[in-house]
Amino acid sequence: NVQTCGGYSSKFRGMYATTAVNSYGYGRGGHGLYATVANNCYGYTTSTNSNHYGIVGHNLNNCYGYGGGSGVYAYETAHGCYGRSSYGNGVSAETAENCYGETYATGYLSLPFAGVAAGVANNCYGYCSGGSDYTYGIDASSANNCYGVAPLYGVGVYVSPGTAENCYGEGNYRQGIYAEVALNCCGR
Repeated sequence: NVQTCGGYSSKFRGMYATTAVNSYGYGRGGHGLYATVANNCYGYTTSTNSNHYGIVGHNLNNCYGYGGGSGVYAYETAHGCYGRSSYGNGVSAETAENCYGETYATGYLSLPFAGVAAGVANNCYGYCSGGSDYTYGIDASSANNCYGVAPLYGVGVYVSPGTAENCYGEGNYRQGIYAEVALNCCGR
């Protein structure tokens, strides 16, 4: 366990911990910070490898991450997190709550990218300025109270399979909202 600490590595993870609190990690050749549980932490990597994340762990709370891959990557839950990425998702999580994610990545049919990519997304904002049809502001199986923007191409809020409820999506050349079921949603 680490609290109020910092770590740096020029080749691997900047910091590795079971539990990290108020800490940061900076990795040039790997993840910025890896922790099973992280609270109020910051992770950053300069790696352009899409498998290197700013901050990665199982349960991440109020964390900020910037990465070549996902900025924030939670195997389980990301809560109140902010993630940015150049080559991956802004925030990736099984469940994302109250998160903000943005990416500049260009997605492909076999590998789409999103500001927020989650199994379940609640109260999230996602922005993706990548230049392809496979970029999404929000990409989820279920989305509630989310706002997604894809200003160049792509879809603002993409929910498949599943339900989008109380969502707003903006897509420039494609749909604002794409969902199997959309309840109380607005797309443009």
